[in-house]
Amino acid sequence: KILAVTAVPIACLAALVVTLCVALLRPGADAADAVGEGGIAPGSSLSFPPEVLRVGDDEPFTFLVVGDWGRQGLYGQRGVAEAMAEVGRDLDARFVVSTGDNFYEGGLASAEDPRFALSFTAVYNQSSLQVPWLSVLGNHDYGDTSGCGRPVEEDDETCVPSTRSPLHELNLAVLRERDWRWSCGRYFSFRAARDVEFFFLDTNPFVGEYLDRRWARDVAGGLAEQSVPAQKAFLEKALEESDAALKIAVGHHPFYSNGFRGGTLELQSELGGLFERHEVALYLNGHDHDLQHVSPKSRRTHFVTSGAGSKTGRGFGTADTLFEHDAHGFVAVTVGKGGERNATAVQFYSAGESPSKLLYSFHLS
Repeated sequence: KILAVTAVPIACLAALVVTLCVALLRPGADAADAVGEGGIAPGSSLSFPPEVLRVGDDEPFTFLVVGDWGRQGLYGQRGVAEAMAEVGRDLDARFVVSTGDNFYEGGLASAEDPRFALSFTAVYNQSSLQVPWLSVLGNHDYGDTSGCGRPVEEDDETCVPSTRSPLHELNLAVLRERDWRWSCGRYFSFRAARDVEFFFLDTNPFVGEYLDRRWARDVAGGLAEQSVPAQKAFLEKALEESDAALKIAVGHHPFYSNGFRGGTLELQSELGGLFERHEVALYLNGHDHDLQHVSPKSRRTHFVTSGAGSKTGRGFGTADTLFEHDAHGFVAVTVGKGGERNATAVQFYSAGESPSKLLYSFHLS
């Protein structure tokens, strides 16, 4: 009887917290003025009210990184979620970064698609993961269904589902009503603390072969409507104007990778110089379904793949890496006080076992 009586106030309190977060993060609210009716405006700066995301300017903080996950809890996704919850609780993670391919196969069919709840809300339902999620678009979020990776002349109508579109994941007016944690944009910046700034990118338009894929080019909001020069101009301006001690970039495709997919030459040529000139310390990506750390001797940037959120097991090639792991897992980044690089730790964790195992770590020297 005592339990029955006390459960009601607890349930009410939980509902009140969710309602408050939804209200604070509703598009158009002062707390997130970069979010308009259609979502996060490309090239804008995203912000959160302190009631939702509080990071002290001079204190260390942790965030989690996961990618290639949205499979309705299958292929190990639920085990990764449980491991993330464990580490997120122990390290007091303030937010989660998603490196794309958020919903398989082929993205969402509408903003009301039940897979949003089945792959996101119902899987990452642990208390320590009730924090903001900042996401980028992957190729599957555009409409790639894996069986349609053929040149346009060999494609057929079934490869362009009539309602699939990356715009659905960007529709925060609807999705934040369903789950207040969700944020996804084309390209935008996010100042986590005074000395720490993130730059989120849509890397799909940079991949030349996608221009011959109908699922990428012809869907609503597809590549035919995107501009690589506009995104590069945003990034260059944002990096030039940033006075943050620690700059972190996020995209779906890897610059360098020893995985099944491999690196992306277009990103190396188009954005590599910008990263060097403006001393981007860390680039976070997915696409390859594994965990990797690559640090070319000629680059100041550390390149980290965190794409082991569900299906893995594709193996590795022969390229040089400092670390690689072809099984389920995720990454935790603990930013040092004041964004100090040498005090910022990047940690790779396994999943599917309890407690989650720390596989490898390094500092942003």
